[in-house]
Amino acid sequence: MESHDIKRFVDWWKGDAAFRARFRADAARAVAEYGIRVDPDAVRELCEPAAGHTGPGEVKPCHAALDSYFRALEAQRAVYDDLDRLESAIGEPGFAAWRQRQRRRFASQAPDSWGRQNPHIMFAIELSDGCSIACPFCAGGAGRLKSVSRFTPANEALFRGLLRRLSTLAACPAPSGLLYHYTEPLDNPDYEKFLQAYREELGELPQTTTAAWGRRPDRTRRVLAMAREHGGRIQRFSVNSVEDFRSCMRTFAPEELRDVVIVPHYPEAGGIYYRTGRARSLAEAVEGSVACVSGFLVNLAARTIQLVAPCIEPSAWPGGYRSLAASSFRTDDDLDVFFERCREEVLDRILNDTTPIALRNDLHLSEDAGGTLELRSLYRSYRFEQGLQKAVLRLAGERRSLGALVDELSVSHPEGEVFAFVQLLWDSGLLADSDVLAAEDVVTAPVLPRSKLASAAAAHAGALP
Repeated sequence: MESHDIKRFVDWWKGDAAFRARFRADAARAVAEYGIRVDPDAVRELCEPAAGHTGPGEVKPCHAALDSYFRALEAQRAVYDDLDRLESAIGEPGFAAWRQRQRRRFASQAPDSWGRQNPHIMFAIELSDGCSIACPFCAGGAGRLKSVSRFTPANEALFRGLLRRLSTLAACPAPSGLLYHYTEPLDNPDYEKFLQAYREELGELPQTTTAAWGRRPDRTRRVLAMAREHGGRIQRFSVNSVEDFRSCMRTFAPEELRDVVIVPHYPEAGGIYYRTGRARSLAEAVEGSVACVSGFLVNLAARTIQLVAPCIEPSAWPGGYRSLAASSFRTDDDLDVFFERCREEVLDRILNDTTPIALRNDLHLSEDAGGTLELRSLYRSYRFEQGLQKAVLRLAGERRSLGALVDELSVSHPEGEVFAFVQLLWDSGLLADSDVLAAEDVVTAPVLPRSKLASAAAAHAGALP
């Protein structure tokens, strides 16, 4: 029994209700019939709750292969830790601060587990316009496949230049990226060539998620081998039905799927659909978002680029992400113009006296009988009891400028404390982006000495309750 055999057992257990029933009825016979090379007694506690255990990964290893399997799981989870370390490697202060606000903003909107797990990739480059898979639950609602960006000399030069500019913008030698978003990477016949160019420019391979793993299994195997050879760790197969799952298990040996996460999207596996894209029409879908890019979304085939961030604001952003800037491009110069515009208008934005102060539209403010204010999103809530905090939150509903707000509250509260709490709300992603507020809706005041406020605020930094 090897670690990959245990993973094969867990995949079957999670992905096929018929296997679960057979295993419960006769474990030894079930693993034999399904060709799973495990000791049924050794793996039983991976799936059946027992004495303090609630699921896979929560049992004490009693076999060397189990210990190896758990180490592999830890290595997968460590990818998120690596992304956190990459975050600290971003040397561009404006981009780093903006991304931190987007992470906190999404965490204030999302269920706790996804709020923590969302990797907030810095960029995604799609290599096709549209998608051939047409998943009924596609979160991005990708249209039919129209075209792909082949690895021609011109496209290669544009692609490499884009990667270098992204690295320069973040002041990070290896920013986290993907070569897909809501499209199928293997729709592009030259996907492997783009992977290689990516590795040459940034020193590593991006993760691949594919729903076309069964279209040409030998090609899929080459992509997996390329990832193993060059240090790629987690790859993912999207599986859209229990029949497809069984086909996947028949097609690929346990050893081949050692580093592949099976992502099931069908009822038998208990998958969750978030109500974005085509999934908005599914009765079983819930509010949420699978968007995972806080940065730049590029379509090399359509020649479009956006600055985006994930969100759960279905009425305003039904695709599950906000688009804060967008443009088409044809040349490196076009990209330079767009990146500079993003820096000036979004990434380098800081609070100043004219900044409109208003809560996000998806947040609801209420007060209980005891006078405590509660700020609530769909999945999260914050409670405020201090007088200054409540005064700021009430005035934020009137869309005043920061200068006007500080001017009014400084009669009864130190200016530095007022500014510090507003800064905390801003850093936490709880305030509306100032570009969505019409200038005529903002109550302004004479410009205050911001340097004085900022220095006074330094002594009053805090955290949300």
